[in-house]
Amino acid sequence: MPRLSAFFLILSLFLGLAAPSLAFKDMRLLQPYRALLEERGRLSSPGAYIFRISDEETVVVGVGQGFIEGTDKAWIDRAVRSASIMARSSLVQRIFGEEMQAVRTVTGKQGTMVHRQELQSVSSAVLRRAPVVGSWKADDGGAVFVAVGFVVRDGQVAMDAAGQRHEPVEIRLLEGEEPFVTLLRHNFTLALYGGAEGFVLPGECRVLLASGKALLSAGPARARRIARLRAVKELLARRDGITIVCVERLSEGEVVETDGAVVRTNHLSEFMEVHKEEVSGVINAMPVVAVWQDPEGEHLYVAMGKEFGCTKGE
Repeated sequence: MPRLSAFFLILSLFLGLAAPSLAFKDMRLLQPYRALLEERGRLSSPGAYIFRISDEETVVVGVGQGFIEGTDKAWIDRAVRSASIMARSSLVQRIFGEEMQAVRTVTGKQGTMVHRQELQSVSSAVLRRAPVVGSWKADDGGAVFVAVGFVVRDGQVAMDAAGQRHEPVEIRLLEGEEPFVTLLRHNFTLALYGGAEGFVLPGECRVLLASGKALLSAGPARARRIARLRAVKELLARRDGITIVCVERLSEGEVVETDGAVVRTNHLSEFMEVHKEEVSGVINAMPVVAVWQDPEGEHLYVAMGKEFGCTKGE
């Protein structure tokens, strides 16, 4: 009997019947990416996935895996970076390296070609900057998974995680000023993982914001220096293109994006209205506008920011 029971267990696992779901912890994953990956059992499967939701909307997500090879918290950071690189590389390979297959097939050959052209209009350079939309760990603590993604809606690519509806990110704010703090709380990637974005507020006020993080185990002063340097690095990496998010309303701690979409991708120098040669100098001179910790108190984050063309109200 034990052998027979084992046989049926193996058979059920092979057929996907009554297969036990893998356990995960520290799950921080935005919708709709979480629902799509969970529904198809892809949370533990590195790769690139294209979910055709409708004729108007396609969700693209890359999943990477990094292995935690030691007990030091620095190993987790290394694993996260490795997983992020793998996730973005998977997207580039999937979209440019082989024939795409939508999860929900588009009706007719013409529809499939349009679908392919929509995604191939996204350059490989932009794909490599696709924002982190979530991370989670294997329950045994041996691996971390990172997801990067974006949505193609009506032919327009929304590369911004802030465009996804979610509750404000919980952070332990140490210092900060508006409007930067509110924008951070409503930008999943900037608040938890680091990155750089441009925002156009009502009245054509433009805000440039970048964040970086470092382990607090290095000491508060050193962690602050490292986090700031990483924020500078994020901005310099986007000198030839920065994602611009249009904000419809910014008041009383509430941010609402227009259609949850990105307005455009633009050269950083044009967004800042400075010459290309001046970009590095302006970035290095940008002030620190917020400092915070994650809820676990493991990382210190530093944000650098600047407003352009903004007129202060009375």
